[in-house]
Amino acid sequence: MIYVNQITLVEIWNIVIGAIDVIVLAVTAWIVWMYTKAAQRSNEIQERPILNFYLQGSVFKIKNVGNGPAYNIKFSKLKTTERVYSPYIDEPNPLLEKGGEEKQIKFWCNSHEGQITESYDYQRFLLRLFRTGTEDWTNYKKINRTAAIIVIMYEGINNKKYYSAFRFYSTTIFVPLYADMVVEFIENAEGECNMDCLRIICEKRPIMEHH
Repeated sequence: MIYVNQITLVEIWNIVIGAIDVIVLAVTAWIVWMYTKAAQRSNEIQERPILNFYLQGSVFKIKNVGNGPAYNIKFSKLKTTERVYSPYIDEPNPLLEKGGEEKQIKFWCNSHEGQITESYDYQRFLLRLFRTGTEDWTNYKKINRTAAIIVIMYEGINNKKYYSAFRFYSTTIFVPLYADMVVEFIENAEGECNMDCLRIICEKRPIMEHH
């Protein structure tokens, strides 16, 4: 004897309704997740500081152009064959408020062994960074791509870490002056900066042509 399972229309309808309920719940969960992520991104934008780096005359400065305060500001060091330049803000607890005043960056200047300290001199600083020993403009451009990369590291009110990366260079192979200098933005991101990756980015990115 052969038995045939018969499914009534009511049972089929219940199965369809159950499937629709599952789909509705899944779509609802997805919408809620998307809304939550959008709200988190909005809060992040409202809290995130962004530090800008620039040159005025012979003075380097930074300013917060983001929406939140920047705390615990630190800088990467700039190294030449003769000296190590350590940027700093001359305050016990440097912070930059949203839309606040700009801050001047000063430099400690030491030998690589830390045994010799000298006063910072802007022109000597530039000559040490960009001196190539050649008047070959192609070689000069290659060196200048990575000669002066500076990274500003800081924290937001949300305890997240951020960094802003820039490079600066002279657009002439002769004695670099203020009028020949270019400060170029590289990237701004959350987290710790990977200097090796940043250097590769700068190596691939050409500098501006000289005047």
